[in-house]
Amino acid sequence: MLYLKIKQISIEHDLIVSGGSLRKKNELIKKVLVIDDDPTVLFALRKLFGKSGMMVHTSSSFDEAKHCIDKNLYQVIITDLKFSETIEEAGIVISIYAKQKMPGVKVILWTAVDLSEIFDKVKAANIDLCLIKPVSPNIIQGIIENLKFL
Repeated sequence: MLYLKIKQISIEHDLIVSGGSLRKKNELIKKVLVIDDDPTVLFALRKLFGKSGMMVHTSSSFDEAKHCIDKNLYQVIITDLKFSETIEEAGIVISIYAKQKMPGVKVILWTAVDLSEIFDKVKAANIDLCLIKPVSPNIIQGIIENLKFL
């Protein structure tokens, strides 16, 4: 991240250059956490959201995701339902944990599982949006931006 100070017509602006875009210093840097066991998915979403000027963290394990949530404040968390080999429906478990730590966080759960099988658990976890795989990364970005998740 590069920090710039620009003077324009006697008005000083503090700007930050991040991901190829400029933003005011006091403007909140939007953070997104993507949790999935597929490294290709993590790479694609990190690259896409990074180009939009967001700070993107990725995780492929439950412990790593929990650590990220403990150390950061996210606006959006995108999680796969079954990203862990040891925890059944880990996406729901991590969503509950995240909502307890950050009540305002928006959570998007994506899965290949029939939603009717997990509907009650998703509702109880207060998950904001469920998507059925496969989902294009561009569609996810559009959903986040259009639904004002950020």
